[in-house]
Amino acid sequence: MRPDICVVLGGVGLIKGSIRHAGPVMVEISQELNPYLVKDKFLADAPFDLLSGIIRYGTMFDPHAEVGPIDKRNNELPFAMEIELAPLKRASREEVKAEFLKALIPALFAISLEYELPVSGLTAFAESKGFAISKD
Repeated sequence: MRPDICVVLGGVGLIKGSIRHAGPVMVEISQELNPYLVKDKFLADAPFDLLSGIIRYGTMFDPHAEVGPIDKRNNELPFAMEIELAPLKRASREEVKAEFLKALIPALFAISLEYELPVSGLTAFAESKGFAISKD
């Protein structure tokens, strides 16, 4: 696995419709997020080499990560969260990015807690995007 990547993102529609800027926004988020995580050695002590996230385009917003078992063949941890498709069909790139981050950041913190991963890089990234992070 590449040492400069901790998280990859993809998307899938649960219902008919699409989000115009989804692909480029996921790439942009990954490019912005990964340096924070790599610098923090986010996956150094994890039992997997990569987090593989899927943003599901559905009927509701549910950022609670559905985390699958570790994929032993690829040594990655799959996870998914759902966002509501309807308001994003005609959304601007910035609005799509904000909604993706609103789902992704809590999911990554939940995974961090579950696997006892360091959170300082993730916290710095979240704060750089305007999220208030409680230290409690």
